[in-house]
Amino acid sequence: MIKTFTPNDVLLYISKELPPAELIEFEEQLSSDQELMGFYIQCVTAFGLLKRAVVEPSEKSTNFILNYAKRPICR
Repeated sequence: MIKTFTPNDVLLYISKELPPAELIEFEEQLSSDQELMGFYIQCVTAFGLLKRAVVEPSEKSTNFILNYAKRPICR
């Protein structure tokens, strides 16, 4: 039986979580299915952009936390 791979399988493959038993079959289908390959390329590109993203809190948030930490403890 030929397995139909889903977008979720692509994500598992990229994150190296696809079961080893499915790897060869997935790679064969990936090389022959243009739609699946297109989605794979989009995901790899998106993952690459996410890795380069730098997330920092706003100055307002940082100041709020620091000021809150300076407050005396109320009992």
